[in-house]
Amino acid sequence: MDKIIKRLMMATALLLSAPSADGQAYRNDTLRLDMDLDRRPDTIIFDKSRAIIVCKLSSQKFRETKSKVLAFDGRQTGIKKKGDGFSYTVPHMWSGYKCDFAYNKALKKIQLVGMRRYEFGPANNDASWESSVNLLTDDYTGVWNYYELEKNELIEMPAIKRKMVLPKTYLETFDDRIASQYISRCAALFEKAKAERIARRRVANFRHDFSDASGKNTVSVKVYNPCDLAAPPWDADNSSIEARLTTGKNTLHARYDNPAPEMSLIYFNHKEISVQKINGSSAILIPFYYCGNSEDHDRTVSYLIFYKGRSYTRHLAYTCTDTGCRLRQEQIAIKGLPVALGGHLVKYSNSRHKTKTSFHRD
Repeated sequence: MDKIIKRLMMATALLLSAPSADGQAYRNDTLRLDMDLDRRPDTIIFDKSRAIIVCKLSSQKFRETKSKVLAFDGRQTGIKKKGDGFSYTVPHMWSGYKCDFAYNKALKKIQLVGMRRYEFGPANNDASWESSVNLLTDDYTGVWNYYELEKNELIEMPAIKRKMVLPKTYLETFDDRIASQYISRCAALFEKAKAERIARRRVANFRHDFSDASGKNTVSVKVYNPCDLAAPPWDADNSSIEARLTTGKNTLHARYDNPAPEMSLIYFNHKEISVQKINGSSAILIPFYYCGNSEDHDRTVSYLIFYKGRSYTRHLAYTCTDTGCRLRQEQIAIKGLPVALGGHLVKYSNSRHKTKTSFHRD
């Protein structure tokens, strides 16, 4: 993150100090170095009037090797020495790239061997990043950031490391298209990684194991767009919870889709999963709640239930005051449940929800 801030300050200073678009602004860049490693100096010129890079190697009797025509900002774009070669640098206020060239002794050509790129993004630095690709090994590394609107902060993503194969490019075939390909692929990698990261964040998975007379059992719970009680958003396009009970080779499923995710999301605490014994059989109670910061007196706890080879969904509505909470419409809440399960559910829920804070709403 600090690197981005420093680069932004440098880019701003560079822009402010750049001369106006007159004769000096477009003066050619000239380098003298031993690029072909024959111990004699070579000449590399960035000819801004012709918009090309020209190399004159001593080993080739100073014959001109020219790039294709380049599009550039004459005030800032230039060439600089890098190792035994040079970099073609195209900086802008909010983004820029560098193309590194070195001499290929086997082919006796000046080859594009690597590219680097930076992006600051808009004012909040969303989609800001730095990346590089080694064109000799095809190794790509990108360090990206994205702005999390809900948390109001810039998030640094783990480094993306991939193989990126781009066309072999030499000075005589070099133009802006190779940089455009590189930039386009960078952007695609970022969008994919960001989408995967957000998708993982918006799905919470939980697992609970227990044993009873039937053997080992596993309860798996998945919540889509779970709510974070500490901070908004408390709305989404969808919000649901699904559970699976696995006993040996048998599996039961239960799912509930929140009908009003634009109002509140599902809140779930895996520590509240409870296995209850009812007439010698295990009943798995999976309570869940709803986000919000309302001060009203209505509270709801919902349950996914597994009991005797079947699954059920129930919603128990309570009215709460400062002195306690009372279950409303009890008969409607347990209608359709086995009698023993219904009675036990009411007794269990009432014991757990005596105060409004137990509903995780405030």
